[in-house]
Amino acid sequence: MLLAVLLGLLLPGLALCLWRDDATVRAALLPSIIVLLVQTQIERVCAGRLPLDVSPLIGVVYTGYRLWQLWYATRLFTATPTLSGPAHAAILGLLVAGLVFWSANIVFLSVVGVPRAIAPATRSAPA
Repeated sequence: MLLAVLLGLLLPGLALCLWRDDATVRAALLPSIIVLLVQTQIERVCAGRLPLDVSPLIGVVYTGYRLWQLWYATRLFTATPTLSGPAHAAILGLLVAGLVFWSANIVFLSVVGVPRAIAPATRSAPA
């Protein structure tokens, strides 16, 4: 969770603050930050209100969308480099780190989280 906050909110938020005047940086980072904030609020609202744990299912949907956003942002940022040198490398590195992290996250959710969420009765059924 801490790594998700760091890679999903803090570092992109810091980069957004540092290069807020650059339209390409805003287009690359802002959508992903907004989607992560919306996802966490939806998970918080749904937690405990539904009979099964939908957090992994919500996570798969939003993480898939976030991966597409980061992939598109990486393409946008490399096609229209408005920053140069270390600034460009920092934003591109942040986007690639996000892609790697969220790719691993969606694999984990698909392999561990979703099976647990869709089959809660089989775990607690008496033998």
